[in-house]
Amino acid sequence: MLDKIYGYYDNIIYFDTETTGFDPVENQIIELSFIPTSKYSFDDESAVVHDIYVNGMVPEEIVKLTGITQEILNEKGVDEAEMVKTFAGFLPADKKNLLIAHNAQFDISFIREAFRRSGMETLIDGCDYLDTLTVFKDRRPYPHKLSDAIIDYDLSDVKNSHLAADDTNALLAVTKAMAMERDDLDRYINIFGYNPKYGVSGKMLDKVRYYPQGFIRKMTSQNHTLPAIFGKAIELVPEKIHVKAEAISDPVRERDLSETRIVIKGEVEDYEFFKKTMNRLFPSGRFTIVHGGEKKGIDVFADQYANELGVKKAVFVPQWKRYKRKAGHVRNAVMLKYAAEKNGYFVTFGPNEALAKQAAKKGVKIINV
Repeated sequence: MLDKIYGYYDNIIYFDTETTGFDPVENQIIELSFIPTSKYSFDDESAVVHDIYVNGMVPEEIVKLTGITQEILNEKGVDEAEMVKTFAGFLPADKKNLLIAHNAQFDISFIREAFRRSGMETLIDGCDYLDTLTVFKDRRPYPHKLSDAIIDYDLSDVKNSHLAADDTNALLAVTKAMAMERDDLDRYINIFGYNPKYGVSGKMLDKVRYYPQGFIRKMTSQNHTLPAIFGKAIELVPEKIHVKAEAISDPVRERDLSETRIVIKGEVEDYEFFKKTMNRLFPSGRFTIVHGGEKKGIDVFADQYANELGVKKAVFVPQWKRYKRKAGHVRNAVMLKYAAEKNGYFVTFGPNEALAKQAAKKGVKIINV
């Protein structure tokens, strides 16, 4: 069920917001509801909903939609800074935290903006995110509201309303039902689908990878889900993948771990995303970048990244005259062999099954971004 993500994260928070509009900068949260859970003490009985109303002016259309009136906020509302402080108390910076929401792009954008106004946005940036809307769009045909998920998963005992407290309880129930249906929620972490007709709504979150996600007629097979097609945004492995030589020995393989060699492959259009991903995966900055010497694509990014960090790089240019059409395949095999000699990693931006199989045979660790 949810054991996989609870085994990795210290805290998992299900949450929902009601807001005065759709722009996280111009508008604000007027109700925040959340259920904090922990891998150390999570069961149905301990799942307590925290519901906070926030001071603000409520437009008439929001009153009609949510039932939250100005009188309610005047009586129960707290300052935004107090709401941020309360929520932050469940997100210790030294722990691994996961935020779960339905249409998470919306809710996380609003909560991040509120934290930014209090100078605490790094707490939200340090979390990982799971969007149940993205999961639901891989599981069921349109429509995809949380209320539709309640019906489709036959959660008759779950209350359906526009109040954040009710929706948060529903979110928890839907997430559990999704996990019972298929054990792949961890693959959706930090991956958000968007309607290709309208694009991404609002400012993109740094940690998230966004992919176009159309509508389906039936439940998508596991080989054709969004993360299966584009690759996982993160690997549920320790954050510091790079290992110091003096800290680990590998008597089975008897490899020299004094150096890490990283083969870079795949397709990525945003250099800043490429750089942030590499910095997160290999924070030590002690490695050799291995790439294929092309004057375009990811090889250009890999070369620029190595130059900026001042790290060693190994460039393998295909020998077309000697190997003809096989030159690219020969070059790739040599790169992987070179990496395997020194604590090798194969980092591919996007799926590359053929090279991944070669890398695995050579004992090279594989990271599919």
